[in-house]
Amino acid sequence: MLSVKSFSAGQITKPSGFCRGAIVCKSIRKNSSAAASFGMVSMRWRLVREGDFVVDVGANIGVVSCAMAACVGPGGRVLAIEMMPDTFRRLKSNVDRWGNDRTAVQCFNIALSDRAGEVTVGLSADFEINKGVAFVSHQPIPRDCVALRVPSITLSQLPIDREITLLKIDVERHEEQVLLGASTLLQARSVRHIVFEDWEVANTPAKKLLAAFGYTVWCLRAGPFGLRLRPPPADDRLIHVDCLATLDPNSVRAAFAKPGYRALKRQRSDTPLSPSRVREFA
Repeated sequence: MLSVKSFSAGQITKPSGFCRGAIVCKSIRKNSSAAASFGMVSMRWRLVREGDFVVDVGANIGVVSCAMAACVGPGGRVLAIEMMPDTFRRLKSNVDRWGNDRTAVQCFNIALSDRAGEVTVGLSADFEINKGVAFVSHQPIPRDCVALRVPSITLSQLPIDREITLLKIDVERHEEQVLLGASTLLQARSVRHIVFEDWEVANTPAKKLLAAFGYTVWCLRAGPFGLRLRPPPADDRLIHVDCLATLDPNSVRAAFAKPGYRALKRQRSDTPLSPSRVREFA
């Protein structure tokens, strides 16, 4: 698991490595939300290898960026994008505490959308409790939300010089617009895997867009024995789930064939970073 020194302060200690197997499954068997949390980190490990390039859109304080930095290692690269200034400061503080001598992690305090310039951000009453609920909208912000303007660019405008192995998008239902801003990269088939939030139905705008660029799309389900790939159902299920789109469906099926999870090992904050190690459990 992530070693969180003080979650309220947003401090994350970079892990020393990973553990995987039945012990993790037993610990989450009775907690579906914990299963989903473990599953999302574990899923990304299945798709990412040392030396890969990962982009984390909606990085928050850096939980996923931290996991991906551990995955890609010294030869890899991670771009972490967070639009909210206070949250970005926590993200940047965490990245600085990990030590960039091991993995190149670059942070950007900007919103991603389908247009460059400025976008409107809405903050609901829950924002003080959960900093991850800020949302971008091209429509009028509801009256019970606070509205502010933040600078924006498209994903294609980021400093991208090679294939993106994994693009993670968690932007509170603005995923389609972020994907539209990445059309140049998608057309060039420069993004291998995309993880994004969407409704659990087949024909959403985001899924249609990705299918048009040749992606195979699954919904992800976290259970006691690992993650499962499921095709989007044809009926209308208004449930927000994590989805996986890929240009390489055969390798994804192989990566998800083995059950279980792989989770981050806890590292004491007063010890130096040690090389990543994998512990096997029967």
